[in-house]
Amino acid sequence: MELSAADTIDRKDLLLAKKKMLAELELNDGRGVTINGKEVSKNDIILFFEDLQQSTDISWHLKVYRDKVLLRFLEHHILERKNSFAIDPVYSDEAFINWISPYYLESFITFADECLQHSMDDSWTAMLTNPMLMNSYDREQAWDHIEKNIRTQIGQIEFVEENKVSRESMDEVANVCGFRYVQMLKQLPEARFGRVRDELAFAIMQLCIKIFNQVDRDWPLIIIQNAQILAASEEVKEQVRKKQSEMEKIGKGSTSEKTSLWTIVRVALFVLFIAARLGGSCNRSSSSDYDYKRTIQLLDQPSRDSSIRTLQERIKKMKSSNNGKPLTDSEATESIQELLKRPANQ
Repeated sequence: MELSAADTIDRKDLLLAKKKMLAELELNDGRGVTINGKEVSKNDIILFFEDLQQSTDISWHLKVYRDKVLLRFLEHHILERKNSFAIDPVYSDEAFINWISPYYLESFITFADECLQHSMDDSWTAMLTNPMLMNSYDREQAWDHIEKNIRTQIGQIEFVEENKVSRESMDEVANVCGFRYVQMLKQLPEARFGRVRDELAFAIMQLCIKIFNQVDRDWPLIIIQNAQILAASEEVKEQVRKKQSEMEKIGKGSTSEKTSLWTIVRVALFVLFIAARLGGSCNRSSSSDYDYKRTIQLLDQPSRDSSIRTLQERIKKMKSSNNGKPLTDSEATESIQELLKRPANQ
């Protein structure tokens, strides 16, 4: 039956509704009836109407029934952008909250999972800005559930980072590394979720480093910014910021050195020259991977320019000895080898 805002329910209404439902049950050969996708038995119906005999419960049921946004959320776990519950003083009443809390918790965690899975940021905002009709125990249950969800995503990122990264595995974690997902987590209470936010930010940073080394240099430079936004503590923020800065410097260097053979030769000469002339007493490593465990040392620009000018002068001399003609690729390769054999003061 439909109720207007002025309607009330008395004992006679309840008895009539109970008889109708039991009669419908009998017509179904006692197998139960389906209400909102759930099968209800005869015993369920009897217990339900016994509970409704309490006048307080009846008034609360009416409150929920008249709040169509809340009713839809409880029945179907749906909230849309800017959906708002009705403004009602009962929503801050402790007894009402204790009564509705178990039902609200079920809808809350179901809808939270869906929002996180699909980065439904508008619906997520609507859920968190509406009154959370849960007592303290159920609210903590809800937070625990969301934290477990986030930690599952951290585990997925770590799995991808620890194995060979591919475009397919990057796609698998793209959602949790994305800007919308990060902004959703920032809406959660920082005191409760700050630690797990830091852990996720660190995991994203690690993944960006791995991808930067092995697969793609553009994607990590975008995603690592999300890690910095997500981080809650200043310590993790600074750690991510430093790695982002180092990656940007390396990325700019590799972009500017793709223009010509002579640019490539110049960089190769520079690296080999430094290694051959200055690295004789150094403890060298065979790995060129970008490693988050150590700080990459970059030469200052004046030192780099001076070394390059020296090499350019030596290449010009070779060019002159070839009657001023440009060197071919094979001649350039031979020239590099010859330069490395010469003493540094020639």
